[in-house]
Amino acid sequence: MEKQKLSGYIMVGVGFAMLLVNAFNYLFNWDIKFPASTVLIFGLAFVVIGLGISRKPSK
Repeated sequence: MEKQKLSGYIMVGVGFAMLLVNAFNYLFNWDIKFPASTVLIFGLAFVVIGLGISRKPSK
C-alpha cells in the first residue's frame, strides 16, 4: 500500500474518532473542554480530505 493512501486512511480514522467523541460528548453530557463546533469542523474536514487522498488512483 502506498504511503499516500495509508495517510489518507489514517486521516479518515482520526476524523471519524473526532466525530465520535463529539457525538458521545453531546449524548452523554461529558465535560470535555473542546468547543463542539471546532471538533466537528476538523473531524469532517479530516474525513473528507482523507477520503479524497485514499481514493485517488495509483499511478
